[in-house]
Amino acid sequence: MGLPPKIEPVAAEDFAAILGFTDDDVDLPSEEERRDIIVNDWHARVDSLGVFPKDVLYSKFCAVYLPQLMEGYLSPPLPEDLSLTREYEGFSSYTAVLGGIQDNPYFFKFMTSREKIAAPGKRLAYVQANRILVQAEEWDRGLDDSRKIYARSFQSAIGNSVQLLSTALTMLDGDPAFVPVDKAVATRILPYIEKWKKRFGTGFGGDACKTASGLLKGEKYYINFTRLQRAMLEGLGECALPSCKNDKDLRACGRCAQIYIATSKSPYTYLS
Repeated sequence: MGLPPKIEPVAAEDFAAILGFTDDDVDLPSEEERRDIIVNDWHARVDSLGVFPKDVLYSKFCAVYLPQLMEGYLSPPLPEDLSLTREYEGFSSYTAVLGGIQDNPYFFKFMTSREKIAAPGKRLAYVQANRILVQAEEWDRGLDDSRKIYARSFQSAIGNSVQLLSTALTMLDGDPAFVPVDKAVATRILPYIEKWKKRFGTGFGGDACKTASGLLKGEKYYINFTRLQRAMLEGLGECALPSCKNDKDLRACGRCAQIYIATSKSPYTYLS
């Protein structure tokens, strides 16, 4: 029957179908590389819809399928050709979908949730750092491939992978359930990330490498910045007062409108 027919515009169910999460009568492409390309094409189509329609579509997908996607990403099924396992982890359709939704507010809520169903997400940074370590040397050599299309594919792999690591570190820093990146792994991947940061500059992947490097090294600026970013997502975090862990009845600070404070813990001067 071919691929899911609704690709103009793409629907949340299309992403679920191509990942095999539904019982739809869809003839999925057997080659994982084809699925990866198709998913990335769909992400481009969704981006063209605008911010609000994009958030609605991805939120709808996340509300139903995000736990299943996270499990599939962290423990993907083995490919038929076991020699491709390492490449599959870096280029699978799970990777492509997760990369596209990582800036969605629902994804943030899932990653910071204390519910049992969200527990696998606490391992994302740990797993991602280990995968980067396994691939780093090959990816780094690939950047100098004389065939430009291959060199770009390696830059894309690095940028997307480090961005996902950066996202996980940003969302989970300070979470008591967070599974941290192994220090030995961080020590081994940092030289690559620093090298890529300089190579990419402010281009694709450069900012992700800069943030990931700062967080892995524990630099105070990046830690404070990421905590502020989390606080800016209304209703999804905790009270900003260090002594309060309340995540209910939060209101925006009337002075800066960037942090959220539990009304029961805050003096009226902080609230509008």
